[in-house]
Amino acid sequence: MFLSCITYRVISVILPKIAEMEQPDTVTLLREVNNRLREQRNGSAEPTRFICECGDPDCQRTVLLTPRAFDARRRAGRDGIVAHAS
Repeated sequence: MFLSCITYRVISVILPKIAEMEQPDTVTLLREVNNRLREQRNGSAEPTRFICECGDPDCQRTVLLTPRAFDARRRAGRDGIVAHAS
């Protein structure tokens, strides 16, 4: 799986927050990582690889989205950023 250095920085920032959560589920964790990735890309129109939020702990897929497309998906209330059909 391709993860940029920004992804690793984002993950290092949220790991302490994850430790404070009571047994967070996989989707919640991935959603938080993706939200932080989006924050890091603020002001950029370049596509970013977001982590699939399907909830399968073995899934290593990513979804390439522009910040605008990411925001549109979140506003639409979809069930997350998913790289494949369930």
